[in-house]
Amino acid sequence: MAFLGLGRMGTPMARNLARAGFPLVLYNRTAERAHALAAEVGGAVAAGPAGAAAEADVVVSMLADGDAVLQVYLSPGGVVEGLRPGTVAVDMSTVGPDVVREVGAAVERAGGAMVDAPVSGSVPAAEAARLMVMAGGEGSVVERIRPVLEAMGSPVFHVGPLGSGQVVKLAVNTLVLGLN
Repeated sequence: MAFLGLGRMGTPMARNLARAGFPLVLYNRTAERAHALAAEVGGAVAAGPAGAAAEADVVVSMLADGDAVLQVYLSPGGVVEGLRPGTVAVDMSTVGPDVVREVGAAVERAGGAMVDAPVSGSVPAAEAARLMVMAGGEGSVVERIRPVLEAMGSPVFHVGPLGSGQVVKLAVNTLVLGLN
């Protein structure tokens, strides 16, 4: 399994995957973060997103924003370039549904499948594997990767087709902001 994006949320999420027994290939723009976490959890470090994807049946990303997602997946040397047929790409970043659908179309053309699975929760929830996961994508694909998602959060909801995770996440954020 590949994990891309080792920021405040991604690092504890990747740790939880390692604790659950998933061998990890890590990538982060700041390579030192990837090397430090790999040393901690016994993972490997990829030189770039394509290299990480080439080693994995599941690629999980937790990135800063839509521009980062587009760059990591679609740029030369990006995830799509390294995907093997049947690989599932799971973007857990909070981005617009249009970004996920664009990336999903490219992933599909490369022979893979895409799930958008943004999360609700803070860093302590990520550390405790208690993030609420809102997964959008083909139901059979979401079920196939459910153990991966459950290693990082609970509950895990399948909320509809690709892009639906982002729509539900935006609705949840709107409700939370309205209550404050």
